[in-house]
Amino acid sequence: MMTLDFHFIKIALRSVFLLLLLAACGQSTGCSGCDEGAGNFPAKDRIYNAVQLRVTRAGLNFFEENLEPVLEGLLPEGGLNICLPGEEGRTIGIEYGFCNVEMCPEGGIGCNLNIAIRSVDLAAEAPNRLTATIEFAELSARIPIQADPIAECVIAINGAGFEVGLPLTLHTPDPERFLTFEVADQVQYQLSDIDIRLEGTGGFLGFVCDALSFVLNFPLIRDFLFDTIQTFVDGILASQIQGFVEDFTCQTCEDDLGCPTNLGATCNDGQCRFPNGRCATTKLGLDGQLDVGDLLQSVSPGLEAVVDYMAVAGGYADVENGGLSIGMIAGAKSERSRCVPQTGQPEIITPVRTDLLRGNMDLQERDYHVGVGITREVTKHFAWAFFNAGALCIQITNATVEQLNAGILSIVLPDLSNLAGNAQAPVAITLAPQQVPEVTFGENTFELDEDGNPVLVDPALTISIPELWLDFHVYMDDRWVRIFSLHANVSVPLGLDFTPNNEVIPIIGDLSAALSDLR
Repeated sequence: MMTLDFHFIKIALRSVFLLLLLAACGQSTGCSGCDEGAGNFPAKDRIYNAVQLRVTRAGLNFFEENLEPVLEGLLPEGGLNICLPGEEGRTIGIEYGFCNVEMCPEGGIGCNLNIAIRSVDLAAEAPNRLTATIEFAELSARIPIQADPIAECVIAINGAGFEVGLPLTLHTPDPERFLTFEVADQVQYQLSDIDIRLEGTGGFLGFVCDALSFVLNFPLIRDFLFDTIQTFVDGILASQIQGFVEDFTCQTCEDDLGCPTNLGATCNDGQCRFPNGRCATTKLGLDGQLDVGDLLQSVSPGLEAVVDYMAVAGGYADVENGGLSIGMIAGAKSERSRCVPQTGQPEIITPVRTDLLRGNMDLQERDYHVGVGITREVTKHFAWAFFNAGALCIQITNATVEQLNAGILSIVLPDLSNLAGNAQAPVAITLAPQQVPEVTFGENTFELDEDGNPVLVDPALTISIPELWLDFHVYMDDRWVRIFSLHANVSVPLGLDFTPNNEVIPIIGDLSAALSDLR
């Protein structure tokens, strides 16, 4: 009976990862180097809950504190700007005018007003909604009015601050259960009444200001301000946010062939859309092929090793305990290389969700912002896929390492140069793994040595390659001849540390015992 055991690496970060995954490679066609193939990883090879993510309540609070500049970047420059049209004229022998000094950006005289963002609140609502509430500051303006020559007046405009709610709903729809999200069709807000009145500020004939109030159409001004704010919220703000979301969630295309035409989608302005206007969702993550041989071309020319892989957000997206929990669907597979023995693909099993990534504290009862859990199941599949593809079947010759010749090996094999007939005879070393590598998780603990350098005590993970064959060849008599082989078990301990700026520092453990059972 197979049991599942998995160890979760929890990383406290000072910045929010979300969205997430989501933005470094928001679309598989949209980031360089992420996707080197057609994708469409087979459904039968997908592991649900393979990676488990958690943005805690503290993480959402941090995101909330830093959300304001993000939203300001989505708004038109200067925030919510309103230009109140001016007016001027003459009545009962008095020349009056207001907002007749400045010009509106669209033309004509007017007063430029601005409503700033006071605060941003991010609330998580079960079961699957995040709502960003933007609080706009109150509108307060005192506009001088000309009433020559006998009185000084101002138009006083006051409006209470108001909130605009932008609800974001997360979905993992069947059948594939990939994560997507959408902004509600209508943003949520309630405008307060705007008070507009005329006040006298000087002159003994202040009653003239009251007389002018019959001339100026204050209801028209109030309606204009209401209409401007509503147009901004319903139009500019909503469309900006909607466009921002669709840049992540809509499948991109060049023509109709790049869209799911069987579902009626067509390519419109570079995005796949259905007849009702909704966009066809894309995978938030990676789905493609990795050509290991191409990556190692400078080390081992001619290596052929291609791995199909997937790492896409999905499976579940839940708001729980004041934070956000998101799953990832992942997997890896490959065609067998002739350089490795036949081995079976690990069984496809869905790991259970861990309670460690459903709360807001780590194992030491400390707050953290983002937690990432990597299950042992998915590491098995990736290790097998790389092994099966022949990614470890590396061949090193003097074509890439000039010093690799018979003279070098003569240090341990004194007669090799004579046997080869040439001290400069090329030497090749080939690696041939016989078993699938194993990945073991640890506690990632280390201590500092006398020089202040970190030394691993318990590595974050240990990569073991059982029964690795290293074959040594020398070129002699116009052919490659294997002169001897080394068989060994290889074990490499690795750890991770972080700088105060959250930069990752890899730490390699003691390699003195990296080779064991050498023969």
